[in-house]
Amino acid sequence: MSGHGTDPGSTPTDAARAGSLGARIALLIVLVLLILGLGTLYGFGLYQAAVVGDVDAAAVLPQLIAGLLALAFAPALGLLELQSWRDPERSAGTRRRPVRVIVWLGITALAVVVHAVASLVGGVSPLVVLGFAVAAVATAAASWILVLRAQAAAVRRLGARLAADAPTLSIDLDWTADTARRKWRLIGLVFVVALVVTLGGTLLLDRFEPQETAQAVALVLQFSLLAPALTCLFVSVGAQLSGSSITAGLSKEDRKAVGQRAVGKGRELDPELEWRAARLAVYSRTLQPFQLGQSLLLLVSIFVPSLLRGDVSGWLLVLFLVALVMLVATVPFAVVQHRRMSRYAATVGDLPRSHAPA
Repeated sequence: MSGHGTDPGSTPTDAARAGSLGARIALLIVLVLLILGLGTLYGFGLYQAAVVGDVDAAAVLPQLIAGLLALAFAPALGLLELQSWRDPERSAGTRRRPVRVIVWLGITALAVVVHAVASLVGGVSPLVVLGFAVAAVATAAASWILVLRAQAAAVRRLGARLAADAPTLSIDLDWTADTARRKWRLIGLVFVVALVVTLGGTLLLDRFEPQETAQAVALVLQFSLLAPALTCLFVSVGAQLSGSSITAGLSKEDRKAVGQRAVGKGRELDPELEWRAARLAVYSRTLQPFQLGQSLLLLVSIFVPSLLRGDVSGWLLVLFLVALVMLVATVPFAVVQHRRMSRYAATVGDLPRSHAPA
């Protein structure tokens, strides 16, 4: 599956071509467009069944649930390949049946079939049903290919880094100092593409069915912020999954001491715990901006459009106020924590890159 760049018969040129930045950007744009198209067809199908068709709500329920499953499972198929690529047995060259992939594909296929049947029963246009099914298959394929190309690019960068003797940030994080900047540029590009696509789609839709300004702005904001939020997750999820080993095997007290030391608090620990604290500081200060950015973008993409539509009332108003208070309290705290971790990480030298305590 992920043999690009790792097959003994492949060459550096092949790996570079397979993982070229232009190809990955094009694939990412295609994936974003497919996800937007999938969501649009899903919403339009529900509208045709529930509003135009005026069928019983119980008939729409399978369509609603199956469509949500397809929306969630299809774009995430590539993440299974990423997780499988990091599997130690696979890294050692051992081939196993891709059980997780088979199960994932089975659930996705079942969701698409149930959605199609329920949609046709609900009176949805066959073209819309067919378009949703094709978009689901294309979305899964695009996410898979995108991860394969990203893996090839990672192999190429690793070879270049080894040739140039460029160190990674830590033994837990296969990133160099330039990796985070490159990922932020990608997130910015996704935002621009999503903004242009949603703005163009909204203007096009307005020609056939005029929209209120508040509704149109809410729609543009929702999709253009949701896309970079998901990208924040996709570009950092592999690194986030690798952090559990830093405090693995430690007692509750030692974990607390390591966490305190990672933000520059407390006295110097024994070599083993100091080594783990240094790794945790570098790991956390690198990934924290991605986690915070993802959370902020998701919150804004959910609540700001709801405010513009005038939907924030009752329990949703309470939820909005709680989220706002948490946001106001969390952001300054996260900034202070990040600065403390950065200061501590600057004092530990090459300790996070060491494979054993100093």
